[in-house]
Amino acid sequence: IGRYRRQSVSTRERRITGVSDSESYGLGIRALVGGSWGFAATSNMTREGVVKTAREAARIARAARTVQKRPVELAPSPAVKGSWMTPVTRDPVDVPIEEKVALLFATNEAALKVPGVRFVNSGLQLLRETKTYVSSEGSETTQTSCASAPPSPRRRSDRAGSSNTPRSWRRAAPGGSTSSR
Repeated sequence: IGRYRRQSVSTRERRITGVSDSESYGLGIRALVGGSWGFAATSNMTREGVVKTAREAARIARAARTVQKRPVELAPSPAVKGSWMTPVTRDPVDVPIEEKVALLFATNEAALKVPGVRFVNSGLQLLRETKTYVSSEGSETTQTSCASAPPSPRRRSDRAGSSNTPRSWRRAAPGGSTSSR
């Protein structure tokens, strides 16, 4: 079962230009039938949706049997129970919107102090992803990861001879980013 909470905040100079906060859910079922794997997924988190998805996973496993050369044999493994969360002092999704906007405005103000810079855009991208795994052998695990792209100022200058190419950031890994031109 996956639960995904995404937030983004964007600003230009001293104005908020966009705020979004969304949450989505999904469920994946992996079935081993007659030595073949089948997989199906849904965002319908009702009992009916789960049953329909389980049946679809089993149907796909039966269909896969027709082309499989050797049956899958699972090695024995003990049931595992536990949870893990990205080690963060404060979950960025839970930080009040006012603090996020204040951070972006402070970033913009710093960029606007550079001689010749007249326009600045910045933004935050945040994600909290919670995945729960349950197996028929008794394993139950939950993993929560947090990712954020830091304030990403993009500046535009009108100085003669300077580039009008805005600076931007692209996400490199959860919690990190790299600068590019």
